[in-house]
Amino acid sequence: MRQERSDAIGCTIGAKILEPDAEYVLFKNKDLNFDTFEDELAVDPDRFGIAGLHIPPPELQAGEVRSGFSIGLNAKGVSACNSHVRSIAGGQNYDLLTEAAVTGTASTAEACERVIDEAAKGDFNWSNIIVADSQTVAILEIGRHVEHVRELPQVARANQHLLPGSDAAAASPCPRGARIISAIETVQSVDDVLALLRSHEGRDEKSAFCSHGERGGKTVYSYAVHWRRGEFAFCVQQGPPCLGEYVQIPLGFPLDRDKVVATYPGALSSSGSAGKRS
Repeated sequence: MRQERSDAIGCTIGAKILEPDAEYVLFKNKDLNFDTFEDELAVDPDRFGIAGLHIPPPELQAGEVRSGFSIGLNAKGVSACNSHVRSIAGGQNYDLLTEAAVTGTASTAEACERVIDEAAKGDFNWSNIIVADSQTVAILEIGRHVEHVRELPQVARANQHLLPGSDAAAASPCPRGARIISAIETVQSVDDVLALLRSHEGRDEKSAFCSHGERGGKTVYSYAVHWRRGEFAFCVQQGPPCLGEYVQIPLGFPLDRDKVVATYPGALSSSGSAGKRS
């Protein structure tokens, strides 16, 4: 069984309202310390998600366990994704909180309340969770407690807490974090997002969005959720996104699981919800 080093996680996430009530994009480059990786899908009639990988502290790792959503969306137009910040002893998988954000919710406000309520029920590994709907974007920083800001036009993160009051909040973003926060300002389309996710700017300082292992982990999947006038498309590329073309999967609700799985690159398995695997 494979193990993941918590210090090799380098995911880059963000979301932006492109046109209020008409179009938005949410994205993630998933960096892991694996040569190859296959996503495990969760496809319900009213939800779509990619199972998350639980990352315990290095000294407690005992194998690969997947649960919750690393990135997901629902029929009401809400989507969410996350990035790793810190593993703690006994911490539950923050991907469970990301799944909660898109389960039975119809807005970023409802998703934030759901995450905050679920996070209060136990200790979770620390993370950033971004939630979006057609009107607003929200950021939740999960630590010993939850700091969050709603009703944003855009937000982006690397692997740090940045909100005042968050546990271990950084005084300033790391180079990759600073670059994505700046770059999202210029995004005007989903194509702009895909170009960013393929970018090697900052590679010499090991802070490029598209990673080939130079900072420990490499980009094993790249994703962009594109919502436009009530319709979702999920753009996905397996492996470093500079090496291939994104597959665009229309997600018309209610979802047909077999149809989604048939078009997904490198799907390991599919189920009605993201279960555990070891």
